[in-house]
Formats: sequence, C-alpha cells, structure tokens
Amino acid sequence: MVAKYRSLYKAIFLLLIISLPISALRAQSIEISASAPKVVEVGQQFRYIITINQQVEKITPPKFEGFQVLSGPNRSSSSSVSIINGEMQQTFSLRFTYILRAEKQGTYSIQPAVVKYKNKEHTSNALSIDVIVAGSSSSGNQPGSQDQVENKQTKAKEGKEQYVRILTSKTNVYRGEPIAITLKLYTQLRLNDLSNLELPTFDGFMVQEIETPPLRQLKREAINGELYGTGILKKYLLFPQKAGKLRISPYKIDVVYSKPTEGSGSVFDDFFGTYDRYKQTLSSNSPVIRVKDLPPNAPSNFSGGVGNFKFTGTIDKLSGETNEALTFKLRVSGSGNLKIITAPKIDFPPDFEVYDPKVTLNVKNTDSGTIGTKIFEYVLIPRFPGNYTIPEVRFYYFNVEKEKYETLATVPFKLEISKSEDDTTVAITSSFAKEDVKFIGKDIRFIKTDSGALREVDEFILNDTLYWVLYSLGLLMFLLVLVIRRKKQKELANVQLARNRRANKYARKRLKHAGVHLKEGNKEAYYEELAKGLWGYLSDKLSIPLAHLSTDSAREALNSRGVPQESTKQILELIETCEYARYAPQSDDSQMDKRYQQAVEVVSNLQNKLK
Repeated sequence: MVAKYRSLYKAIFLLLIISLPISALRAQSIEISASAPKVVEVGQQFRYIITINQQVEKITPPKFEGFQVLSGPNRSSSSSVSIINGEMQQTFSLRFTYILRAEKQGTYSIQPAVVKYKNKEHTSNALSIDVIVAGSSSSGNQPGSQDQVENKQTKAKEGKEQYVRILTSKTNVYRGEPIAITLKLYTQLRLNDLSNLELPTFDGFMVQEIETPPLRQLKREAINGELYGTGILKKYLLFPQKAGKLRISPYKIDVVYSKPTEGSGSVFDDFFGTYDRYKQTLSSNSPVIRVKDLPPNAPSNFSGGVGNFKFTGTIDKLSGETNEALTFKLRVSGSGNLKIITAPKIDFPPDFEVYDPKVTLNVKNTDSGTIGTKIFEYVLIPRFPGNYTIPEVRFYYFNVEKEKYETLATVPFKLEISKSEDDTTVAITSSFAKEDVKFIGKDIRFIKTDSGALREVDEFILNDTLYWVLYSLGLLMFLLVLVIRRKKQKELANVQLARNRRANKYARKRLKHAGVHLKEGNKEAYYEELAKGLWGYLSDKLSIPLAHLSTDSAREALNSRGVPQESTKQILELIETCEYARYAPQSDDSQMDKRYQQAVEVVSNLQNKLK
C-alpha cells in the first residue's frame, strides 16, 4: 500500500518545492536597472539592457534620441534555486536587450524605462552616454607577458597616444592635512607590458599607501574628445610636514606596446595582422602643493590632530574597591592624521596609581583621507577608599573644514571606592601631625638613665667662644641656603630655561626607547621614537612649541644661535630620513643601527653648542 502511493508523495513534495520559491519571489519588491557603456564611438554598435527581478505586465522603453535602434527588445530570463543552511532561496532575472548604434558626436541622455507591475508603474535609472569621433588606434588592452622586445624607440607625443600623470585631490592645504594622489596611465595603443616603475620622491611629506588592486585591464575614458584606455598604477596619502611650496617629483615607467607592421606588402597581413613591438619610457608631471602653516593661536595642549574628529571617554565601572583595577578609555575617531595624535592631558586623582596608556590604532587609508579610530586605554588602581572625580578631558585639534582650532571634551566621571577586605593599608587621618606620623608603630619610649652633659648654672653662654663660632657658621649656612633657594625659584619661574635644561634628558630618554625598538626589530616604532626625540630636543632647546616647529623655523633658530651649518644640516637631514623611513613604502632596514648612532652623536654635538 505504501509503495503504491510513493510516487504520489514524490509528486506532491516536488510541487511544494517549486511553489515555495514562486511564492517567495512574489513577496519580493521589484528592482529595475538600465545599463549601457558610458563612452562609445560614432558608428559603434552597443547594447542597452533593462534588467528586472520580477515578471512584469508591460514595459515601455525610452526614446533613444541620437541613436539608431538596430534590434530589440530581445527578451530573455533566468532563474535559480539554492538551499543554504536549510533555507531555500530563488533568484529571477528578466532582461530586455536593445542593439543601438551611435549616429552623431555629442553627449546624449537616455530617459528611464517604465514598467507596469501589480497595476503600478515603476521606472529605471537614466543614463548619459558620450559619443566621440572614432580614432585610428585601439584601446582597452590589458598588459601582457614579458616577451622579447625589439630595440626601437618611438616619439609618441605626450597627451596624444599615451602618457602618465600624477593626479592630486588638493593643491592648497594646511600642514598635516592629507592629500590623495593617484599615479595614472593613459594610452591609445596596444599594451603588452609595464615595468620599471620609478616612484616619485615625497620630500617634506609623510607617506601612506592606499591599497590598490593590480592593473589587469584598462578602463575606457573620453579625454578631450579622444578615447583612451586608462589604468591606476598606485595611490598614496601625503601629509605635508612643513609650510611652503612642496613639489612632488615625476615618476617614470617603461611601457611595451605593439603597432601594425607598416609597408610589408604581404597579402597575409589582412588575415594575420603582423605587429612590431616598441618600448617607451614615460615620465609624469610634477605637481606643486601649496602648504599653509597652522594658525599661531594653537592651544597649549594641542594634540597635533588635523582633520575632522569625534572624542569620547568611557570607564568600565563607577564603583569599586581599593587595589582593584579600573579601565579608562579615550577614543578619537574620524578622518585626518590619526597616526600622530598624542594623548590628551588628564588630571587623575592623586590617590590613583596610573599606568602608561595602551594605544590601539585602527585606521584605513582612503581617497578622502585616513579614517578610523585611535584609543588610549589607561589602567587605574585606587589605593585609598573615598569619593573621587575624574574631571572632563579636553581634546584640541585643528578643523580643516572650519579652518580653526576646536575643543572636544568628555563628561566627568564620579567614582565611589570602598575599602577592600584584603586591604591592610593603615589609614592616616588628618589629625596627625608630621611628627606624630614618624612614631606610628613605636609603642614604647624608653626612659633615659644617664644624666647627660651638665653645666654650671651660673655659666653665661655668650662668653663661650664655641657658641659664637657655631652661631656664625649657622648664620652663613642660612644665608647660603637663602641665596640658593632664590636662584632655584628664579630658574623654575623661567620656563624656557627649565625646558632648555631638560632637553638633553628628554632626548636621551627617547633615544633609549628607540634603542629598545631597534633590538626588537620594530622599524615603525623605532623611527617614530627617534623622530619624536629629535623634534622634542629642538623644541626644548630652541624654545619653540612643537605646533610651530618646522624644518625652516628650526634651521633659522639654529643659525641665529651660532650653530655651524654642518651640525644644522646633520640633525635636519636625520629627522627627514627618519620620517621618510617611517612611512615610505620601502626602506633599508640595515641602516637602523647607523641612524641610532647618528642621533646620539648629533644630540651630543648640539648639547655642547647650545648652552
């Protein structure tokens, strides 16, 4: 009996399988799109395709003004059913294809097509097509293999058959504002190979490469009425580090291409199409970037950020116990020079033990700049119970859109810290004096048993010579301490002098950190510490804020201090080398140890000249 109805069960099951996708398809919304080439030549045939994801009742094509309809509409459809993780899915596509031919040169618009679905009208997108005069050269070929090339040179004019360009997103920027540049190729010839790309030098810029897919096929574009095959070779983000006119040097590339053989006279040329191969070295333009310095009214705690940012602060909990760690995070997000932003100044409660922040950088380089987040994560350990407040933290940056400095701030955080059961710390109340604190833990004061040094009652101390000697020495010591104290106060009041004196200590501390990164082989952190140490040393020694310090201002200040030009050249070239090696796409890691020795020598040399 079961075998008798088995075929009937199979038929019902298949019917359900087929009907489920159809019902699901009907529930989907309708989507309509029109597609065609953006550029065509006069007399060229091309396809205009309308794609719909539903069965429609009626379609009204647009008027193809400026084009001749050779065929259409040619209707076709396709569908597929798939089961993914037990869920059934079906796709459906209905296509209406028209074969058109361009008649005259110009730019033409094709209006939307109109379809009727469920008694409602829906429209597709409109299109714009450039029709250009047909050229004698082919384009759109992709680079081929590295075959043998004849030793021939051509004299193709730049801007006619093929050329390369450096395209810049901006030419007028502020110092630190990102600029996107594109290395692009234009050709009307049949390409076979590209080789020996010689990248430009980016003097005065920090460089970060934008990820670009390998060039496998050229894109057709109309340039000044001519049809070219174009391709992007490289993309970079540049961050200018000094004000003035900065020139980007040209880049070069070797191009191998083919042209039909001329004058062979063979009857087989029309069938087989023989070609000669040529090699040409193309050189690009050299754009100039005009860099403006940041306004002089920078806040004292300026982070160095240039761009457009958001700033927030968070803490993992608002209550806890003594000796229990808290996590406090500051997050800077947005677009700009996130990589060089420094941590804001924070006034943590004095009873908190604070560790150096862990810095997490998550950024992506795009044509519009570097976007992402930079997080400063602090670990705080309260040592005593009580109510504490972490005040608002302010973040200062330069907004390139508004062309002014802006301030962002977090909310203050109020914390309640209770005493941990394992905390054995003795609480010292404010009622104790300093003398009392010295004797905590001493519960026995012994009675003196000896009489000590005694003198006669009628002895007059002013007649004692030893008294006057000790009195004079005490007075001299008092006067000496007073003079030294006043001198120290005067020095501390002189901020510039204080910065000058701590410059060498600060620089050596940075160099020590750089030496640690050198041993670990961390190239980027090594060059970052090296550059910051040298810039900080110059800032302290020359009494110039970091926000206003540049290569030109440092050179001028060193010259005014009588520093020899050779020493000035050494430190400025070393700083530029560190910044270039830090961000350049390629650098020689074997020179890292040499750079470290140079930094130690140049700081020691300048320390003797800048007192």
